[in-house]
Amino acid sequence: MASMRHCTGVALGSCLAVLAAFAHGGELSADEIVARSYAVDSGDDMSGELEFTFQGQGEPTTRTVLFMAYKNYHGDADVDSKLVMFTEFPPDKRDVAFLAWFYPAASGRQHDMWLYLPELRTVRKMGGMHDHSHHHDDDGDETYRNSELDHEELAPRPPRLDHHRLVGTDSVEGVMCYMVESVPIDPKTSAYARRVTWFTQDRYLPVRIEYYAKDDGVLVKEQHLSWRQIGHSWLWDEVSAINLRNGRHTRLVQSNVKINSGLPDNLFTKRILKQGLNALRGRLGEARN
Repeated sequence: MASMRHCTGVALGSCLAVLAAFAHGGELSADEIVARSYAVDSGDDMSGELEFTFQGQGEPTTRTVLFMAYKNYHGDADVDSKLVMFTEFPPDKRDVAFLAWFYPAASGRQHDMWLYLPELRTVRKMGGMHDHSHHHDDDGDETYRNSELDHEELAPRPPRLDHHRLVGTDSVEGVMCYMVESVPIDPKTSAYARRVTWFTQDRYLPVRIEYYAKDDGVLVKEQHLSWRQIGHSWLWDEVSAINLRNGRHTRLVQSNVKINSGLPDNLFTKRILKQGLNALRGRLGEARN
C-alpha cells in the first residue's frame, strides 16, 4: 500500500546531509533526519495481503482481509503512486475492489479513486476523497469508512512540505529515537496542524507519530509502526492508530509481501476491477516470472 518509500531524486540530498553531519560534529538537524527517513528504500512496487482490524468503543471487533498491488511512480508524470485492492474476507464482501491514483500533496489535486461492487457489476468514481480531507463517501465500502489509517497516515510525506524542528530524544521499546515536530508550510496540504514523529536513530524509521488537530491544537490521533527488512528495503509490517476523540482503533498488518516485481501500468486500471481477484493474481504471477 502506501508504505512504499520515495527514493528517486533524494540521493544527492542524503549525501549532503551526511556531509552536514560531520560539519556539525555529528549532530543531525531535524531537516536532515526527515530527509534520511524519506530516502529509506522500500522498493518500487509491491503486492501482498492486508488485514484490517477495527475496534470502536462499545462495538464488536471487525476484520477485513484484502489482496493488493501497489506501484510507486516517484512523482513521474505527476502521479505519486497507484494502488489496487480486492476484498478476500469477509465472504459477503469478496471481490469488492478499490483502485486509487494518488497525486503529490503539494499539487493540491484530488486523488482519483474508484470502487467496484460485484453484485451491481459497477465501477463507481468515489468523490470527495482526498489525502487530507478525511471524508469518505457514504457509498464507499466500510473498510475505507471505518479506517483511522488514511493515505496521509500511511504514505511518506515529502519533507519540503513542512517546517521541521528537533524537540528531543526518547526511547520506544528500547530503541533510541529522535523526536521531530513537523508543521505544514501550507495548511491545505494536511488534515493536521502539526505532527510529532519518533524516528529511530539507527535507521531513521518512523515508529510513533502524534497528530494534532487544526481546530484546537489538541492531540487527536496516535500511530505506531513496526518494520522489517526485505533485502535492502524496509517495509512496515504492522501499523496501528487510535483516534483519541472517538476511541476508534485500527490495526493494519501486511503479509506475504513481494517487492520489485516490475508490475506493469495496466494493472492499475478500471478494467482490472471487473476482471476480478483471480485475474489480478494471474497477472502478478506473470510479472514475477
